[in-house]
Amino acid sequence: MMDIHLLITVHTEDNEIVLNYSKVYCSEMVPCVGIKIKDSLFAKYQNIIEVAIDYSKNECFVTLEPKLETKERLGGHIQEVAELHNWLLLK
Repeated sequence: MMDIHLLITVHTEDNEIVLNYSKVYCSEMVPCVGIKIKDSLFAKYQNIIEVAIDYSKNECFVTLEPKLETKERLGGHIQEVAELHNWLLLK
């Protein structure tokens, strides 16, 4: 089993607000670029744009395509919703 770290950036069009989130799954399957990932936080499947594996730590880092949102949504309750779906805001 390997820890799969999903990483996604959510931002406004002008990049005034940029939020980076992470969620960890434990899996035997290692994803690759081109595969789409579904999570309860997203209405649609998300594209994988990068995969990095650290075999020494048994970890895989999967970067998802950035998501564009309005300033109102990012300044609102999106952080609470992300937390309810077990996504952590990275500092």
